[in-house]
Amino acid sequence: MSEFTIAEVQAMVAAVSVPMLVADYSPLVATYRGIDASELRERLENDNDVLLAATRLLEAVAASDAWLRLYGDPMSEAPPSFTERRLDLTKYPDLKESLVQQICAPFVGVTAVMREHSVPTLSGRDVIVRSHWQAASTTDRNRYSRIVVVDLDVTDLRRAERDALDAAEAQARLIGSVSHELRNPITALAGFAHLLDGDWDALDEEGRREMVRTMAVQAEDVSGILEDLLAESALDRSTLRVVREQVSLGKVLDGLDLEEYEVKLDPTLTVIGDSLRIRQVIRNLVSNARRYGGEHRVLRTEVDGDHLMIKVIDDGPGITPEARARLFEPFNSGTASGSIGLGLAISRDLAQAMGGDLRIDDAAEHTTFELLLPLSTASTSWKACSDHIQNR
Repeated sequence: MSEFTIAEVQAMVAAVSVPMLVADYSPLVATYRGIDASELRERLENDNDVLLAATRLLEAVAASDAWLRLYGDPMSEAPPSFTERRLDLTKYPDLKESLVQQICAPFVGVTAVMREHSVPTLSGRDVIVRSHWQAASTTDRNRYSRIVVVDLDVTDLRRAERDALDAAEAQARLIGSVSHELRNPITALAGFAHLLDGDWDALDEEGRREMVRTMAVQAEDVSGILEDLLAESALDRSTLRVVREQVSLGKVLDGLDLEEYEVKLDPTLTVIGDSLRIRQVIRNLVSNARRYGGEHRVLRTEVDGDHLMIKVIDDGPGITPEARARLFEPFNSGTASGSIGLGLAISRDLAQAMGGDLRIDDAAEHTTFELLLPLSTASTSWKACSDHIQNR
């Protein structure tokens, strides 16, 4: 490129549509001539002031309009300078390594460097660029008076790759979790079914009833996993469809396995919601407490303004602050069977879709989940009447 004048180089670069810079490395080469390349690299890596001084030796020859829009004018002396703005070396370690490699290139005979790094732009937005550094070469020696740097913005490409990898990992995790969690209850169901079929007459009535009860619990776990998967499959969780109608609390709880719970509630209370979805949320909370909670478990209701609060309480070891921070995130699960880590995340979505909420009471002595649902007009009127009678 040495046969071209600076004006000719500037004219050629002006016609380029990608971010391109042509720089003269001659002052840099003259300054550090005679210094061992490994020693120079060590200086540049260990002292940011030395690296900054080295980059200031570079003389910009031409920059494309795309480069100016992305980084600003490298030939301008107005503060903050092009060099200083780009060299926040503590924030951009990969950019620092790229610059060190480019500055050392003339001293080890390298004529081409390709690196990918994050870099700050003129607008303040960080982008990921694949930077191509190229020096002219002749048959007898390399020429570093016209270094061409082309930065290709690959931010969207890398983001798409990352999203694709995240989606693939999530899918693999989901398939693995579902396979693992369904295997245990299905194996138990098949085992008890074969046992009952082969040894029905040899078993007493109580033994048969116990097996059937166990099968019912395992079938409930399978049903719960499938319900969670169906809810998760909604493409837009914000439009998760629920029915909002007057529902009796007693009807919602009918059929739920609450044998190990101390139940303190008024089954005549009515709320506005979807009976199937409310039952799904309560089942998730009850199952969660059964897996991770202590021996004493309570299900009770409280009226909180115009909402009914359904509390599921257990005296287990509690939840760590770290776990609480991720409590309602998908795939946040323990190791117990019957869970793929979707229950709490989906339960809160369902509660909010019905005009309520699901939360954990941080101030409670024991682990307490609170499901809030709008009270129906009938329940609100009943409560007002009850309060009036008590106040007389």
